[in-house]
Amino acid sequence: VLAIGSIKLLGIIFGFDAQVDHILFSSELDFEVAGHQLNRMAPNTAFCFTLAGAALILLCLKKSKKIMAAQILAVIIALAGLLSILGYTYHVKELANILHYIPMAIHTAFGFICLSLAILFAFPDKGLIKVFTSPHEGSSSARKFLPVAIFVPIMLGFLRIYTTEKGYIPAELGTALLIVSFIIIFVIYIYNNAVSLNKKDIKKKNAEEILLTNQQLL
Repeated sequence: VLAIGSIKLLGIIFGFDAQVDHILFSSELDFEVAGHQLNRMAPNTAFCFTLAGAALILLCLKKSKKIMAAQILAVIIALAGLLSILGYTYHVKELANILHYIPMAIHTAFGFICLSLAILFAFPDKGLIKVFTSPHEGSSSARKFLPVAIFVPIMLGFLRIYTTEKGYIPAELGTALLIVSFIIIFVIYIYNNAVSLNKKDIKKKNAEEILLTNQQLL
């Protein structure tokens, strides 16, 4: 995986075609489609394959620093896949289509995201991911906040583009409403999180006071 991705990526950068991406099924791939785009592996796909191969090799070494490096590569892969999915979702071809190549397929993008998650959770108690998997209060709060931080901006961005394209809301007003929505949602979440942590802290202090009182009576 690392070799194929690297060879393709170097070919794109330096302008040669090693044809590693159409060794199989060459007859089905040996044609041009709309806009004279070659039916070849996209640069962002080759980039993700290269990082994925490197990350898998690093995981096999089973050392803390190597695992951390693999997880960083996995995050980059996930972001690249997410950009492609957003390109399809928002109909922004620049996010999915790189140079003159056919864009990364959406199921390929989902595949890279799944692969990046598998790399991240291969060692859940080490590296970057342990911040989210540990039993501590900070990790619990992070697990609650992460889905909000990912899915809420995606949905609000989709609504912003959809309402503007349909002419329901002017572009300037849509941008202002988007920013206000972000502020309201995150302030509400921060408030609720603070209330929850304060309640837990009060319960902990009350339990400590009761324990201290019982020790004094004994």
